Amino acid sequence: MSLIATVARMYQKSVGKSLAMYGLKYDDLLVDTAAVQTALHWIPKDEYTARTKRIARATDCSLKRSYLPDEIQAIQRPYEGYMEEKVAEAEAIDAERASLTRCAKPSSTYSKTALSARARPEVTPSESDEEEGEEVVDDDDEEDDDNDAEFGAAAEREHERQQQLQRQQQPRPQPQRHRPGKQSLARASSVSLAKGPGRKAQLKSPTSFTMAPFADTRQSSTQYSRPASAPAGRPKSATTFLRQQDREDGDDTGQRSAAAISIAYLRAAAEKKKTRDREFAVRSRSNVALLRFLALVADWTVVIVA
Repeated sequence: MSLIATVARMYQKSVGKSLAMYGLKYDDLLVDTAAVQTALHWIPKDEYTARTKRIARATDCSLKRSYLPDEIQAIQRPYEGYMEEKVAEAEAIDAERASLTRCAKPSSTYSKTALSARARPEVTPSESDEEEGEEVVDDDDEEDDDNDAEFGAAAEREHERQQQLQRQQQPRPQPQRHRPGKQSLARASSVSLAKGPGRKAQLKSPTSFTMAPFADTRQSSTQYSRPASAPAGRPKSATTFLRQQDREDGDDTGQRSAAAISIAYLRAAAEKKKTRDREFAVRSRSNVALLRFLALVADWTVVIVA
């Protein structure tokens, strides 16, 4: 939604609040000007009733507004010219915002395009003249070069900042857990290699001495791998099974007790309703009998008076 539409909505809301106090509504189809109201005020009723529904409705609303009391007209007077001022203010704000965004730092897309343009090889004027046969105009303006250098430095800084943010957002690798069995195997293999006949040769070659533990851990990981047909976990003991069964039984008893309570409540409510209906029926019968008796007494009094 644009800023001008927001200002228009605010104007409509403010005028609508003042009119709502007198039970009136704001209409977008009408123009709130004194000239339109006076012009529509002098139109005879026979003319505008024959037109379309929209024009008839507009003239009727305007005629009603022309007969509004002075306090409502005083409320509407301060809003004359309100829309024009707010629209001009909104346009000025838009222009200022556009000028500020135009002078802001280059975005990431601009930095990428600038870097790619810097990476392209420059073509000399002689080669371009020989290939295309067009005239080449040399730019010796130092200010343009300074601006290009500033934009290039800003683009490089933006690129480095984005790379740093990407490094920070990447998940850090979790440290692997060292199992004591594998460490003991690796240490035993390294000690056996160090105590062997070629001890000096093993110590002189660092690659064989350092790679031995990794080789042992890799072998041990393949050695202790679980087959696909193995169960998901250890079998539960008898005590855990009994605890789980007792827990389930307790839940069932709780649900049963709640259901029994709800059934008893419903039964009591049904009994109360039955007794209430019976009392109402008895009262209605007694009231009917009383009315009949009173009617009979009235008839007898009329006969006696006559």
